[in-house]
Parts: sequence; C-alpha cells; structure tokens
Amino acid sequence: MPNDGNAVPASGLIAASPAAGSFMPAPPAAGSEGFRASSFQELKARVEHLLIRQFGADLGVESHAEMRERIEAGFNQILEQYGIILGRSDQAWLLEAIIGELLGFGPIDALLRDDSITEIMVNGPQQVYIEQGGRIFHTNIQFRDADHVRWVIDRLLGYAGRRMSDQMPLLDLRLPDGTRINIILPPVSLVGPVLTIRKAARTAFTIDELIASGMFPSDLALFFKSCVEARLNLLISGGSSTGKTVLLNMLANFVPPDERIILIEDANELRLHQPHVIVLESHLGDGNGQGQVTVRALVQHALRIHPDRLIIGECRAGETLDILQMMTSGHNGIMTTCYATDPYNALARLETMALMAGIAMPSRAIREYIAAAVDLIIHMTRTPDGLRRVATVAEIAGMTEDRILLRDILMLEPTGPNGSTGRLRLTGERSRILSRLAAQGKLPASLGQMQQA
Repeated sequence: MPNDGNAVPASGLIAASPAAGSFMPAPPAAGSEGFRASSFQELKARVEHLLIRQFGADLGVESHAEMRERIEAGFNQILEQYGIILGRSDQAWLLEAIIGELLGFGPIDALLRDDSITEIMVNGPQQVYIEQGGRIFHTNIQFRDADHVRWVIDRLLGYAGRRMSDQMPLLDLRLPDGTRINIILPPVSLVGPVLTIRKAARTAFTIDELIASGMFPSDLALFFKSCVEARLNLLISGGSSTGKTVLLNMLANFVPPDERIILIEDANELRLHQPHVIVLESHLGDGNGQGQVTVRALVQHALRIHPDRLIIGECRAGETLDILQMMTSGHNGIMTTCYATDPYNALARLETMALMAGIAMPSRAIREYIAAAVDLIIHMTRTPDGLRRVATVAEIAGMTEDRILLRDILMLEPTGPNGSTGRLRLTGERSRILSRLAAQGKLPASLGQMQQA
C-alpha cells in the first residue's frame, strides 16, 4: 500500500540504492472498521482531529516533553476507546507522525531531524525530494493539499519571526543555525507552495573526514595548510553544493591561533576553533529595509578593527571590489568563495561583482586588481556519484593585454564510469607559488607523489 503522506521516524529514511525508488516503508493498514477509516492517512487525520479537539489551545503551551507525554496518553486513550488495533511498530509510527504534525513540521518533521539529509525540496503537496549522501532522491511523502503545505510554511516562518502573504509570494531567509529556507507561493508557482530547506551542518568536518570522503588527498591538505600559513589570498570557486563552504571552513582553521580573525558571513556557518575570532553577520533589517547591514558594509568596517586575517563566507556583489582592494593593500591571507563553473568563469564573476559596487572603473583596471590580488583559485566540483572533489588548483600568472592568465598547478584526471572517480595530479607547469613555498621551506615533500603520469 503506498505511503499516504506521513512523517516517519528519521531512522526509517535510509537510502538503500537509487534503484529502490522509495525510502519509505509501507504504511500500516487502516484501523478498525468501526472507526470508518479507509486509509492510513484518514486514520491519522481522524486521530489528529480528536487530539486537537481534546487539547485545543493548550497545544504548544507546555514544554515539548510535557506536551508529547500528554499527546501520547490521549493517543492511547483514543485507540482503546475506538477499538483500533495496530501492531507495535505501526502504532509507534502513527504516534510519531501525529506528534510531528501537532508539535513539529508535519510530514517533513522527521526529515528535518535526520542529520543525514542535507536538503528538503517540497514541490507542491504531491512531491517531496531530499538530498542525502550528495544525491537527490524522491520520497513517497505527500501533503494533504496546498493548505497543508502552507500550514507547515507558516509554522516555519513563525519560528523565524517572519510572515508571508499572497502579495509577497517570494521569500529567502536563514535561520539562526544557518539553515536556508526559500519559499515560492502561488500565483508565482503553478504547482502549489514550493518550499526548499538547505540544512546547516551541525558540526564541521575534520580534515581526516574530508580526506576519507575523497574531497582531496592528504598531500593536498598539507599543501593547503602551507598556503594559508604563507598568507596567500585564496578564492574557492564552484557550483551549488560542491563543498565550497566546507573547504573554506577547513582552510580557515589552518590560520595560526595568535592571529586576530575577522569572519564575515550572510549567516554564520563556519566553525573556527582559534581563540581570537570576531564573527560578523549581515542583517536584513525590518520589512522596510531599516537597520539593514550588508556584507559590503561589514567588509569596509573590518578595516577599522585591526584584522590580522579576513575571511568572507561568499562574494556576491559590490563587496568584491572592497575585498580586492584589501588584498592589494597589505592585507594578505584573505579567503573567500564564489559561484563559478570553472576557474576562468570565477575570474569573470569577480569582475562582474566588482562592477556591482557602482564605481565607474574600466574593465582592464578591475582585471589588474584581480591579477594582483588573488594568488590561488581552488575549484570544487561534484562527480556524477555525488562526491565533492577538488577539481583544479590554479594560480594567477599575470596579464597579457586585457586578459588574466591562469596556470593550472593540479588537475583532477577523471577515471571510472562517467568520470565518477579520479586522481589529482601535478600538471608539471612551472609554478610561482610552488617555487615560493619551496624557498620558504613550506612545500610538503609528499606533494611530489602527485606528479603527472
């Protein structure tokens, strides 16, 4: 019997294989005929209705633990009163589904609590997708109707202290823990309310975990550490969900503990362990824009608070010009990220975003800034099997006429079916950065093991 749109305990959402087509176990059969419930969903809805009628306005007034205990007692009483007989596992599942609906976030409550799920995509009431292990899967979870999706959206917005209306059908926000929420309502969306939740990582990955995941080899981790200690200006580029922030977090933790670090983000996602860290976060302000503080304003202000090291979560707009100016005015060791399809596209994106500062500058002047400012571009990619990999490490090698020259130091050589695996190798190109690190005695000897085949 197909799933009728119920939340399930997080442990029940396990990816066996893409071919399985579903992660959700079959729901329990309907309750007793005397209850006149023809499906599990109808049984769930009727029990919910009775519990809501029983508790009314008391729902959510007490602590979660106390309210859960009261709901469980009322649930057992209803099953006994109406002669509803369910197996132990089915009864536990039904109870969790109802608690998730009444105290949590409805059908997606269990998904939100499952740390193995990194993104939840609700495409109207009939389709729910998840990202798990770097891959996207369709679930059998469904909402009753569009109003049910809207109810969950309103509950999420209430938690964030925000509201939406039909006159404002688009909303993009971040929760205090860094979780990103995007909402699109009708009439803009023709499939019903669309809700996308990208969950923030609860803990930062360790270097050993990233190496074990195949993101980069241990030799490259030592090279990155040397680059950070040598105060190179680093740009991490890549597409969405390629691991840019994860890699930036690792690089930022290579900064020596005696430096004063200024960390600027749209929403705090990075987790640094050094003792002297100032974390600054942009602020949207109220509905009229009053009190808004942009990343650019924070970057400009950071110059006045003695930054030994500046780390910007992402370049998105005019702050890019200020960052380039800082990189070329003695503030070395700056690290940031940007969206790009490859290192050359990253340079073009930097130029475009610098122009967004609104200062009239010729393109050549901006490119000269970029060529003088950025030392190394680390480009991230995502292989067909969902792995996040370092694909290219390139240095800026100056300019010729109006074009910035890039020199690839390391490149990922795809192997296996559809390029699903690969190995990073030195290209053999003469590298200014490798020579500089070697002269300072900071070039890892093991890097030679990555020589070109």
